[in-house]
Amino acid sequence: MMGKPDSGLAGSWFLRLPWSAGAGIAVLALAWAAVSTVSPAYILPTPLAAFKGLRGLLATGELVAASLLTLRSLALCTAMSLAGGLALGIAAYRWRWLEQALHPITVILEQAPTIAWLVLAILWLGLGVGPAILVGVSMALPLFYLATVHGLRQVDSGYFDMARVFGLSSSKRLGKILLPSLVPTLVGTSSGALS
Repeated sequence: MMGKPDSGLAGSWFLRLPWSAGAGIAVLALAWAAVSTVSPAYILPTPLAAFKGLRGLLATGELVAASLLTLRSLALCTAMSLAGGLALGIAAYRWRWLEQALHPITVILEQAPTIAWLVLAILWLGLGVGPAILVGVSMALPLFYLATVHGLRQVDSGYFDMARVFGLSSSKRLGKILLPSLVPTLVGTSSGALS
């Protein structure tokens, strides 16, 4: 006997239908087309003009080259932010005075709008990849740093007592206790940092 969809989910079964994603894209394209008829082409081109431009960029290879450059910058930015955030987070966890010293800096970095950093980065580094990496690191590093400090504070102190009893070195504690404990926190943070 076939059951009825759960009415308590307010029709969520309808949203799971395969065509609903296509319908969402179609509505977005129609809205884009409607708005582009009343906007100048330099502000919002029509969907057809945009797809013709995209096809041209694909044909010349410019899109692939630009995408690879962006992905390389993203990978470099993420690696630098993760390494710096981990190092600072572990150091701040170990030395409380460092955490207190870094607190105002992280607040400033988190609250400053990205566009402000971008203008400064262009003034300091000129145009190119450098400003994008500097802005990305200035936005992502505090996220990884805070995630590391908060993640380490959640580690059960019994693990450290056990490590002391068994005489584990600092590097073994780092590799066997600290870093594995941080993985769930850092994976969650990566989503926000990558944006």
